[in-house]
Amino acid sequence: MTRRGCGTSSIPEDGYSADRLGDDVLAALDALKLKRPVLVGHSIAGEELSSVATRHPEKISGVIYLEAGCAHAFYDHSQGDFEIDLGELRRKLEEFQKLPADAQEPFIYS
Repeated sequence: MTRRGCGTSSIPEDGYSADRLGDDVLAALDALKLKRPVLVGHSIAGEELSSVATRHPEKISGVIYLEAGCAHAFYDHSQGDFEIDLGELRRKLEEFQKLPADAQEPFIYS
């Protein structure tokens, strides 16, 4: 399937959230009458695969991520706010970078 906004698919003004794109995948599964397929996605497609897998695990057998190991592919919005978490991570990185080089190696964040 060609995802919305790519190739010869329609290019709507909005509707590019992970859940909306995941709903497009679900609609394609229904139209093709596929029962519990394994979904494969590359890069940012991991985000919509994660949406389908978390919202409708009963509709698929599994997911395969191809170079989709990015925060947007795996982030669980119910666990927090990505932008806030990213800001906190950047702050910790800045603190870490201020440490002398010999103190950085054994330094571990938990």
